[in-house]
Amino acid sequence: MSTDSIASWNKAIEDKMQAGFSRSQAVRAVVMEQPELHRQYLAAYNAQHKTVHSGTLQPSRLAVRPGQQAYTDPIGEWAGALAEKIRQGYSRAQAVRAIVHENPGLHQAYLDAYNAARRKRPA
Repeated sequence: MSTDSIASWNKAIEDKMQAGFSRSQAVRAVVMEQPELHRQYLAAYNAQHKTVHSGTLQPSRLAVRPGQQAYTDPIGEWAGALAEKIRQGYSRAQAVRAIVHENPGLHQAYLDAYNAARRKRPA
């Protein structure tokens, strides 16, 4: 199922691009037109890349600043918030800007987790 979801997603994006959409326009269109395919793609992609993403990090290893909510999966929560904003019609840049403004704690937790995961990757 996971490779089928990824293949279906990639095909949908490719079809839009062949119809004249830029990649970002194609992604946005597919997210808006096929939200269930997008959810399946994200689940499949995240399952395949768990070692690079938040699956390798333990919540206790993430620094929590005073007054900041502890996130158990900040990368996944960031991706979910981003996908939701895009589903609402935001461009990717607008979505990032909105999330950073609305939830700076999540943004900082995402950056901390992402940077920690990058430092752990083999060169």
